[in-house]
Amino acid sequence: MQQLQLTINLYHQKLLKINTREYGKIVLELETTPKVIKNILKKPRYIVAFVAETLSGDELLNKAREKLIEYGANLVVGNNVLSAKAGFAKEYLEAIIIIKDDVVASGLLLKYEIARLILDKAHEGLSLNK
Repeated sequence: MQQLQLTINLYHQKLLKINTREYGKIVLELETTPKVIKNILKKPRYIVAFVAETLSGDELLNKAREKLIEYGANLVVGNNVLSAKAGFAKEYLEAIIIIKDDVVASGLLLKYEIARLILDKAHEGLSLNK
């Protein structure tokens, strides 16, 4: 194990390539990181939370509402990562966008439309706080 850790350290420094055929098994141990959103305290702010879930419909809506409260966010974009019609390398997300108790948009949404909605709502929210 010590030899492999040394190899990984050398690889990280771009001094050596890991030859995976030399090892019967490579184990990667990861450490969790704190949620950044909980550490944002300065105002003015407009917090947008993104929730990637394996849920759709009412279950996704409920999870998005839960995260809206948990993170103290102004807006939450929840998306179903298992959607066959949307996701990575596609133009669409199967998503729901919520503010407080209002559903701003839901369903199969173009990614650029989601981005535009986020910017518009953030601008609106920050303008109200002046």
